[in-house]
Amino acid sequence: MTLEPVNREDIIDNFTSQKVRMLPVKPRSKAPDMDEYKPYLSGEMIWDSGFKPEQNIGVICGKVSDGLFVIDIEKIHPEDYQTKAPKPRHIPCEESVIHQIIPNCTDVTFTTKTGSGSYHLLGKADRLPSKTSKFIYVKDDENIYQIDFKVTGQCVEASSIHENGNQYEMISHTKTIKRFDLQHILKRIEKIGFRPASKKTTATKIQSLNQNDYAQWDKDDLLKGGWVRGERRRKQKSLYCKIRRQKKTIGETKAVINPILDSLEDKLDQNEININYEDAEKFFQSDVLVEYGYAENQIDIIKLDNLTDIEKSEYAGKIVQVNAVISSNSIAYNVPKEFEARCAITEELHMCRGQTPIHVKLTCDKTVEFVDIQSEKRDGKMTGFVKGQFTKHCTIRKKQLMSITLQKFKIRPIISSLYKKEKNFFDDDGNKWASYDIFIENNDDTIDIEAGKEVEIVGLVMADPKSQKVTLYAHSMTALNENEFDAEKVRAIHERFKSRTVTENMDWLTSEFEKYSRIIKRRNVAEMGFLTFFSPLYINFEGLNIPSWVKSLAIGDSTVGKSETVRKLIILLKAGQIVSGEMATVAGLAGAAVQASGGQWFVDYGVLPMQDRKLLAIDGAHILRQEELAKLAEAERNGKIEIMKAAKGEAYARTRQIKIMNPVDDDMTTTMSMNSFFYPVKSLTNNFHIQSIARIDFACFVSDDVSAADRNVQGDIKYDPLLEDMSELLRLVWSMKYTVEFTDKALDEILKQSTELENKFKTESIPLISNDQKYKLAKLSASLACVTCSFNDTFDVVTVTDEHVRYVSNLITEEYHKAGLDEIVKQTRHGKVDLGMLYQIIDDIGSKINNNDKEEIIRILQWIAETGKFPKEELQEHFDLSRDSQLKPLIGYLADEKIIKRGKTGFTVLRFGTEIGRFIVNFSNSSNSRAPKTDTPLNNTNQKKEGVSLLDLLEELERRKTHTFRCNDCNTEWPKTKQSLEDLQEWHNEGKLVQHEIVEIFKDPAP
Repeated sequence: MTLEPVNREDIIDNFTSQKVRMLPVKPRSKAPDMDEYKPYLSGEMIWDSGFKPEQNIGVICGKVSDGLFVIDIEKIHPEDYQTKAPKPRHIPCEESVIHQIIPNCTDVTFTTKTGSGSYHLLGKADRLPSKTSKFIYVKDDENIYQIDFKVTGQCVEASSIHENGNQYEMISHTKTIKRFDLQHILKRIEKIGFRPASKKTTATKIQSLNQNDYAQWDKDDLLKGGWVRGERRRKQKSLYCKIRRQKKTIGETKAVINPILDSLEDKLDQNEININYEDAEKFFQSDVLVEYGYAENQIDIIKLDNLTDIEKSEYAGKIVQVNAVISSNSIAYNVPKEFEARCAITEELHMCRGQTPIHVKLTCDKTVEFVDIQSEKRDGKMTGFVKGQFTKHCTIRKKQLMSITLQKFKIRPIISSLYKKEKNFFDDDGNKWASYDIFIENNDDTIDIEAGKEVEIVGLVMADPKSQKVTLYAHSMTALNENEFDAEKVRAIHERFKSRTVTENMDWLTSEFEKYSRIIKRRNVAEMGFLTFFSPLYINFEGLNIPSWVKSLAIGDSTVGKSETVRKLIILLKAGQIVSGEMATVAGLAGAAVQASGGQWFVDYGVLPMQDRKLLAIDGAHILRQEELAKLAEAERNGKIEIMKAAKGEAYARTRQIKIMNPVDDDMTTTMSMNSFFYPVKSLTNNFHIQSIARIDFACFVSDDVSAADRNVQGDIKYDPLLEDMSELLRLVWSMKYTVEFTDKALDEILKQSTELENKFKTESIPLISNDQKYKLAKLSASLACVTCSFNDTFDVVTVTDEHVRYVSNLITEEYHKAGLDEIVKQTRHGKVDLGMLYQIIDDIGSKINNNDKEEIIRILQWIAETGKFPKEELQEHFDLSRDSQLKPLIGYLADEKIIKRGKTGFTVLRFGTEIGRFIVNFSNSSNSRAPKTDTPLNNTNQKKEGVSLLDLLEELERRKTHTFRCNDCNTEWPKTKQSLEDLQEWHNEGKLVQHEIVEIFKDPAP
């Protein structure tokens, strides 16, 4: 990429726009071009007088320039470094070095190449050290690098002229000075091999082992011995780690190294050898194993089946690998990683080891000791780590060289079911559902800490320094890819399903599952479970991206297979979690604020957010009171859990959910049988608030209706092995790496079926069908498309058709009809008249008064409503009704249906009668009505009659309700009957040895 030329004025304007303060510098110099420049460095004064053409430009580091720092990378001449020259010469530095410090730095932040061939990386940070620091990296005898980490003073920048006549050049492709986390940069510097430098540091006095030291020596060369002063300690440690990588014990490793140490001309004392061994073992555990593993990739890490195994004493102090689920938010701590200790006494007679600074790099278990302690106690703790290397007469001074950020949070085992035993919860294998603290160093590779995320952890089992409880220090944490699927197995299901209808596929799925589960006659629960499991997370419907994870309900008697059906689904699909009712509290489901041993507060999330994007079944959900369900309702709708107490936190809870419950009595504690309710759907009223009922996408009702003979059958029925591959299809669905598309016919069918469902089942008292029914129907239809594998061949599009919509609508209709919801609607729908209800009233009146003139009956109903009060004689006279055969039956019917009531002087129209009249008038006068103002009467004559706008639609309903049937065997015909085919078939074949077949026939209406 070619750099565009940048002039001096652009550079100055760029610094000014980014709140970087400047001051003039003498030509070809680094000294400020003014007598009193310190007030400008401190921010007391601001230079705004511009720059002369010959002056260099100096940027001021620190808080006054919005947190500006400059990383000055130089390469030192080897001779000057070895001779400790006061002002060592600089030689051109390779550009590759700066990209190790900040990857792709020339694309990321303002970068300058100096006149001497060094580099300046400019950045900003919210928190800066108080002093400029220096770091040294001795790669080998010829390559020695130095970093000046400038956070104070001024630094000469681009467009200036070096004392050698070369120009400082901006070499970055961006002018932006990026804001960084200094801890990440310092971590990279450490990994490269840079170490803090002091005035006494030389190439032979850098003793701390790092991964570059470890890697640069060959094991065979080290075994030859002959180590000289300056490299003895590092080579001892390097060889130690290389041998330990071969899975040798500590004793075996020392047995190899000790003879080499004994053969040295300039021997180390035994105390120092022992310290080196101790440091080497710590470095081996905390760095070598994490970075390299054991030799030949035989990583000697103990794999655990369950997280609770870390409590076993045999794993204490060992590195283990285990899967877990994150169960809390995290708390970040800044703790020391490296520090320097020295003796402050400089008298010649006081001779101690500490007069040469002692460099300490803390191992992971030691860094944890600094978590949640007061700052004044940190100094004493650091003193404790080095006290043995000083005398009692020493005055110890410490300097923190590097700190890291530790994240502390909680994890739990990954399990599929939970039961309560005494005061604790256990899974199917008897493992406790315990919570453990975990620490991990925060860096660029650390994954986000999110409740519900399943992770693989490799870490050290250790004791919490405060509570002594078992905990983990994670060396690595990787998110598990829960939704990888076997494409070949999904393809096999796709081939099985694509040539069959939706009904055929669901028949196969439910019948094979019945064989698999050995639970009979619970198809409604199984279908509910499959639709909930396979619901997409989001769908695009009517231009909106709507949440589509399904929330369903199975309510019914105890021990009738509700819970076991869901449990078998979890086993079959290898996904989801079922929890017992005892956990069904707001704290158990949503979470709560808990205080850890150090006094800090966590949000320990419950199972609902921990199953985010997965499925949770709550067995015994009736234990939750209506108020508690109402508290969760908003979280279930929004897909988020918010805890706003001592600890504050927010977590996703986009959780597919199945509530399994028994109906409760009025005392809200005693359970009832389904037979206690005339209509099964009434069982919801004590368990839920109305708002909670409205948020249920689909409910099924289960009674103890399976006979003993049906239950007690042989259980050796074989199921199709293809059924088990449904777990792979589920992973595809949960991955959401596809789009959901609705055909035009499906969209039309959703609106049509939603209207019919609302007309048939919508009631305010039990709003299972509510105003948002089209969204529920869209969600369930999309889920059905997924469960029947209605994907394209590349599995990136699933198509919802009108067939899916009709199947779901029929499923809802069948379930809610059996539960009696439509009957309740009929009882409560007075004052809510629709076309179907009007048709039924007209039909009933026609049969009562022996008059099929629907137009006449409409006029009677409209006249009654408009009159309001009338004596029966007036009604008889106005419509010329016979007293006994028409008037009396009509009056009796209208009173029974609560359309009118008898008064002292006649009859008064009730609200229902008023609404019938209003419906007739409004329908006729509506500009939106599809019916014409003049209609063809039902007698099929060509005469037109004015003023009636309902007859065409009533005629259509008439045609739908009447059928003509014929027997194919005896040619008996039943014209325009309202009987069902099933009833006729049963009546006609009663007593016959050979069953006759009855079919519907269609005739065109008479001209």
